[in-house]
Amino acid sequence: MGNSIKENILTDASAGIDEKLEWLVNALTLEEKMNLISSASEGVERLGIPLCKLGGEAAHGVEARNDQNEIAVPDVTTSFPQPIGMAASWDKEAIRAAGEVTGREARAEFYKRPWGGISRWAPTVDLLRDPRWGRNEESYSEDPVQTGTMAASYIRGIQGDDKEHLMAACTLKHFYANNTEIGRGWKNSSVSPRNKYELYFETFRRCIEDGGAEGVMTAYNKINGVHGLFNNEVKDILKDEFGLTHAVSDGGAMVLVAAHSHDTAMDAETVARSLKAGVDAMSDKTEDVYKAVCEAYDFGLINEEDLDTAIKNVFRTKIRLGLFDVEKRDAGEICSKDAEKICKTLTDKSVVLLKNDGVLPVNKDILPKGILIGPVGDKWFQDWYGGEAPAHISLYDGLKQSGIDYIDGCDRVTLRSGDKYLSAGPDGRIRLSDEAESFILDDWGEESYTLRSEKTGMYMITKLSGAPVPGTEAGDGKNPDRITGEIYGNKDGIFSWFSLEVFRMDGKDDEIVMGDRFGNRLYADKDGYVVSAAGDYEGLTPLIIKKETVSHGIDEATEAAKGKDFCILALGHNPMINAKEEVDRTTIDFIPYQQKLFDEIYKVNKNIIVVLMSDYPFAINEINEKAKAILWSATGSQCMGTSIADTLTGDNPPAGRLTQTWYRSDKDIPDIDDYDIIGKDRTYRYFEGDVLYPFGYGLTYTDFKYDNLKVSVYENDNTVKTPAKTKIYENVRKENRILKVEMTVTNTGDVLSDEVVQIYAKAPRGRVKKPINQLIGFERVRDIAPGETREVILEIPVRELAYYDVIRESLVIEDGDYVIYANRSSRDEVISQKVNIKGDMPVLRDVSKRIKADHYDTETGSCIVTGLYGYSAVTGAGYDVYKANAEGHFSVIYGNCKVDSEKNTFRIHCHADQKSEIRIYIDDKKAGSLNFNTRDYDNNQKPVFNNMPRAVKDDEMRKESWPVLWADVRIPVSIGDISGDEGHELRIECYGPVKFDWFMFI
Repeated sequence: MGNSIKENILTDASAGIDEKLEWLVNALTLEEKMNLISSASEGVERLGIPLCKLGGEAAHGVEARNDQNEIAVPDVTTSFPQPIGMAASWDKEAIRAAGEVTGREARAEFYKRPWGGISRWAPTVDLLRDPRWGRNEESYSEDPVQTGTMAASYIRGIQGDDKEHLMAACTLKHFYANNTEIGRGWKNSSVSPRNKYELYFETFRRCIEDGGAEGVMTAYNKINGVHGLFNNEVKDILKDEFGLTHAVSDGGAMVLVAAHSHDTAMDAETVARSLKAGVDAMSDKTEDVYKAVCEAYDFGLINEEDLDTAIKNVFRTKIRLGLFDVEKRDAGEICSKDAEKICKTLTDKSVVLLKNDGVLPVNKDILPKGILIGPVGDKWFQDWYGGEAPAHISLYDGLKQSGIDYIDGCDRVTLRSGDKYLSAGPDGRIRLSDEAESFILDDWGEESYTLRSEKTGMYMITKLSGAPVPGTEAGDGKNPDRITGEIYGNKDGIFSWFSLEVFRMDGKDDEIVMGDRFGNRLYADKDGYVVSAAGDYEGLTPLIIKKETVSHGIDEATEAAKGKDFCILALGHNPMINAKEEVDRTTIDFIPYQQKLFDEIYKVNKNIIVVLMSDYPFAINEINEKAKAILWSATGSQCMGTSIADTLTGDNPPAGRLTQTWYRSDKDIPDIDDYDIIGKDRTYRYFEGDVLYPFGYGLTYTDFKYDNLKVSVYENDNTVKTPAKTKIYENVRKENRILKVEMTVTNTGDVLSDEVVQIYAKAPRGRVKKPINQLIGFERVRDIAPGETREVILEIPVRELAYYDVIRESLVIEDGDYVIYANRSSRDEVISQKVNIKGDMPVLRDVSKRIKADHYDTETGSCIVTGLYGYSAVTGAGYDVYKANAEGHFSVIYGNCKVDSEKNTFRIHCHADQKSEIRIYIDDKKAGSLNFNTRDYDNNQKPVFNNMPRAVKDDEMRKESWPVLWADVRIPVSIGDISGDEGHELRIECYGPVKFDWFMFI
């Protein structure tokens, strides 16, 4: 080793960060720099730079489950509710306190295992635009204000208040429009400018500007035809506009680009384009990243300056984290008493009361007169991004001291094939046996079942094998037939990346074809062991299973519920089965078996209290209609069961609120791959239909009266505004007005309770579609005593009212009268006041100048892909972003156009490799059209002088030699008589494989 770290400027407390970074890039060799582009780089021993990877999860506490990668046993850390649950508290201070615990434990874990990371990949701030998203549990809300506010509080807690020194660092996931799991590695998210700047960007902006988040992780998907890794908005918006420090790729994203989606030819190109776009570190295998960086440098795709920029960005965060500090910072202990208390407080506040017909709270003394029933009543499920909690408190754990009885309501079955039974041997392997083994069967819906031995409590699991079928040989160099997996019955919980504890069952009870998680059929090998395989290989016997029911769980449950004063029915999902990373739900319908359990119990006992433990909405329409009360809680908290039990008995008066719309039917939700929130009426902002529970909904054990609403506007002269780097944010950066909302809240009931005051705004009717209403601020007011009146004051920046004007290409505040509501939910308008806000008036779209295709007002049947020269293009909706949809027909409308009736040509920059048609309409009147393709199109056609066959053939060959190009197409138009030259609607109708990125009249 050369100079020790003590001799380096990196440890000099008197040196500034910029000085240290400059020294660093000058001291590093080119080889060392190439090794540092991996997010898990080994460090540089010569310069005393230790390993400090950018990684590690902290969605709801520190994830230190080292057993995931068979590194070591898990480290126990504090586990809070899933983020969807933390957000349901609407309590900024409670979630910030949870962040402080997470930050301290991340640092303590780093000291314990230095490779563990103090730059954590959390929080996830993708908008919850679709409840079927597999990772719904990981994010906060369908609303950017609620998400941004709560996530920013968590970030400030994790990172600490010291602007120079970070306790731990946060990396936001995933930039952006990333909440579809199936096809996430190659699909395109089509996002219009309004959706982008009003919704999708806002969560990231708030977390960076308000929360101070250090990093961002890019998404796997494409956005408007551009891979997340190559998205220049990382540099141009997140870094230059919002002030982000560094960016990393999602795990394994570099290799996926070339191998999975073929968007580049090789990893070297992927690295080069990523670095140019502002992504500083690749989260792939270190050796793969190093190889790709070396090749990119050899090809001349990157230079040393590109490496220096990336290294400076990453090490700026590492220096602030104290990587080179001589003395360790005090982190405190992991899982302290204080942490436990903070966890309990946040979990209490996260419980949401959805219905109460007066049966809650339940007197503790009468609990033994009721019964707890349900398949999740005694369960605490691990999730992929959660840590190993110090306690796994189920609902039954929280209630059992009361003396209440519990029954799970699940069937006990044996699985017979011929005259043999599936049973676990001494080594845990499932084999065909003379001895029947009873399994507890859980039906999770969507063809997912788990089987747990009643004798041992162990789950059946497929252990992936790939081994040759016994008795087969490769022979003549060919691969032997291979089994997919070996079936065991020795897994103590449901927790594996591929959910290998899940099995499929197809057919009736007496003739079932069973399959593993992937649908590969179960067979018996020549020794009688059960395996799964993709085909009927010689040497394997396909199994036909007869499911014999030892006891009917629903029958037992209904019998147990008879005569009881009430039934607490524990329902819900498993976060490793029903939905997770790589697994979207196909429906919001409730789990059929659990619905049937409710229906049958309801026949014998009408006094049902439902406790729903889930991390996403279900369409529980019938349950909502019939149950006496419904409590909802997210999973993941170490004290989940205690908090729910305390809520049932009144020790914790509930005041949580939902952060997602709970729809009644799949029919209420557009295609999961459609990211247009505004145009497709998604979320509470735009959905006008009947809902089960609206955004912001939740009941309390008391009543509140809202009074004395007063809304005023004042200028905040003390606000320091950072100049905008782009035209987009220029107006709102200058905005210094504040909406001051004052009101009183009175507890008119007899229970001490919190209340969540939500402030919504409705914009004046303008030129474009606006939200039905939109959240602009909120406050959880704590501990309001019976009869107490509390004054509530919220100061909300006027910029919250801004929308993106596609004509100005800027966020603006529209002039007019706004209605400000103080609500209990997005649909519970309690009191309101109108206030006039001075702002911008509508402007005209000058179509004699180049108009960006994606800056439309409305569209039908289109999607946004890549154009030329930095423009985005509009084309017919389809999965292929490189080739326009041959069957495409789409319509795009541009309003408020200033039209010159003397213009006679429509100029459009477009691409059409086959015969296509473009039609131009002004105010619904056809102005012109053209049938063409851009292979043959020539906008500078010269007169034909030579008609000799050889010359004609030469001209044909000339056109055949053209690549399929974009073309500057001219379409003759006749605008005719129009009333005035202002405020007209232009509609472009396209048929066939055409895409265009700009147009104008000339």
